[in-house]
Amino acid sequence: MNDKIYMKEFQYWNGERFITFDMLEMSDTAVVVAVTNEGKISVCEYELREDENGLYFEYGINYVRINIKDFEEVEDI
Repeated sequence: MNDKIYMKEFQYWNGERFITFDMLEMSDTAVVVAVTNEGKISVCEYELREDENGLYFEYGINYVRINIKDFEEVEDI
C-alpha cells in the first residue's frame, strides 16, 4: 500500500527544550495544531495573524510568534 500521510511540523527551541507543533488543520482565520511539550500532547486552536513576514500565531505566556512558513512537510509512515 502506497498511501502516505504528509504532515507539516515545526520544532521550537524555548531555551530549555524543544516544543513540537504538528499542523492538523488551517483555515483563513485559525490553525489547529497538536503541541508536544515535555511529553504531553495538547490539541489547540490559535488565531492566525499576519505581519510583513507572513502568517503566524502566538504561543505561550510570552506570546512567541510561530510563523506558518517555518513548518516543514514530514512523512508519517
